[in-house]
This record gives sequence, structure tokens and C-alpha cells, in this order.
Amino acid sequence: MTKTQDYPYLRAWCRYMGSHQYYTDIQLEHAREENAPVTAIYRDIDEDGKSHWHTFESISREDTRETIRKMVEG
Repeated sequence: MTKTQDYPYLRAWCRYMGSHQYYTDIQLEHAREENAPVTAIYRDIDEDGKSHWHTFESISREDTRETIRKMVEG
């Protein structure tokens, strides 16, 4: 998988949230460096400075999951 195709759920989440491209690029860089799960959508940093990746599977709203799923599948 090329860098323009990796982390499709993160890319879709950023589009869904209306993120600027520079923010998406930063998040992709972090995901690659940290070997985030392929279904990663965003990360939190805890008080100890450790990353925690949220994934597509952790989205609780079915309508949001369906929107993201459609964005990923094209």
C-alpha cells in the first residue's frame, strides 16, 4: 500500500470532521510512525504523553459509522 492509500479511515474521518489537509498530513505521519491500526481515525495523548488511537470500530453512532464506511468504500 502506498502512502497515498494508507489509513483510509483516518483520511475519511478528517474529511468528515472538515480538517485542513495539513492537519490530516500530520495525523497520517503520526499514524505511520506509531504503526497505528489500519482502521485508526484519530489519536489522543494521555497525561503521560502516550498516544492512544481510536479506531473505526470504536465509533458509537451507527449513522457516523455508515458515513465513514461509505467514504472509505467510495
